[in-house]
Amino acid sequence: MAIIYVSGHRNPDTDSIAAALGYAELKGRLDPHNEYVPVRLGDCNTQTRWVLERSGSREPEFLPHVMLRACDVMQTDFPTIKQSEPIRQAGLAMGRADREVVPVLDDDGAVTGVVTERGLARRYIRESQRTSTLEDAPTRVSAIVEVLGGELLTGEDKPLAGRVWVHSMDAATKSGIKPGDVVVIGNRSDAQLLAIELGADMIVISNQGQPSEDVLAMARERGAAVVVSPLDSYVSGRMITLAAPCGALMEKRPLAVPGDHLLADLSEQIKELYYAAAIIVDVQQRPIGLVTRSDLVAPSRRRVVLVDHAEQGQSAPGIEHAEIIEILDHHHIGSIETRVPVRATFDPVGSTATLVIERFRQSGMEPSRPSATMLLGAILSDTVILNSPTTTERDHAVIEYLERVLVLDASQF
Repeated sequence: MAIIYVSGHRNPDTDSIAAALGYAELKGRLDPHNEYVPVRLGDCNTQTRWVLERSGSREPEFLPHVMLRACDVMQTDFPTIKQSEPIRQAGLAMGRADREVVPVLDDDGAVTGVVTERGLARRYIRESQRTSTLEDAPTRVSAIVEVLGGELLTGEDKPLAGRVWVHSMDAATKSGIKPGDVVVIGNRSDAQLLAIELGADMIVISNQGQPSEDVLAMARERGAAVVVSPLDSYVSGRMITLAAPCGALMEKRPLAVPGDHLLADLSEQIKELYYAAAIIVDVQQRPIGLVTRSDLVAPSRRRVVLVDHAEQGQSAPGIEHAEIIEILDHHHIGSIETRVPVRATFDPVGSTATLVIERFRQSGMEPSRPSATMLLGAILSDTVILNSPTTTERDHAVIEYLERVLVLDASQF
């Protein structure tokens, strides 16, 4: 459902506000597939506020401009991940959603970073060129067990920050293994015992191998964790580094902006980022949308119906960048330019509110009581209680109609 703004002119009078309210109501009934939102371009004057209160109508929301904002093009269906979750979960989320970036959240749900496809690829390439390590991303035992789909036989859930060694089925050599390291090893008790003896904080037994009681006893004595993995040694070693928490590997200080951030500015900011994306956040810095480079290609313009004016200088700032779909006015044809043919009505009556009521009647509909009261007040105001030289018989006829609908005497309004 698209949002279409129904807007009067700047420095709004009662006719401008009433026409926006009434015409938005009518258009919404005629076109339920779109949302017609009445707006104002400035503060309401004293008279208009009185009519709003008398009619029980809500003051239209203020529209500062109609230039495209981040919230107009953002995608709202995107994955997020907590900073404590394994990096592998971020990779899986990217694959499922076909994304190149995933926002990372803190415990309060606020954006604290992003994990990128490029970042994951660089880490994988780096790990393939040297001994894997958890030094830059201390990783909990439970996270390693999770990514392996394995089973923890003994040991506590603590963070590990050593190197990750992958040894063959033969006994592990003494070279390299130090306290705090993780050793992936085959189903050989002598190699497992030696790894624990050398100070490994965790041994991972590949291919679902089962340790002996001697191995488990030494592990308990030394405080080492023993994990059984269903994967082979090579894959287990690769997977362990993917158990690192997202918070340790994410891109910090991501581009995060509010929904009303101008798209023209955001476009330039996104171009400067290698991951070419911005996270749209609420006031609590929680993510509500995602804008990527593809969203910047030919975005749909904001759509507007103009009432009670047709001058660019009287319309919303940025109107030249919007899509005007209709004009309903009782003044002269102004300087507004449209990109495509639109339905435009310039009819010499005393008030735009008169035209709105006529449209209701032509559609076989009756305005709600608040809208009818607002429109009555607008006609009386714009025609100086039907005494203005611009007053027409059509204005008189509409007033009589509204008196019947509202069961009141317009002269006593």
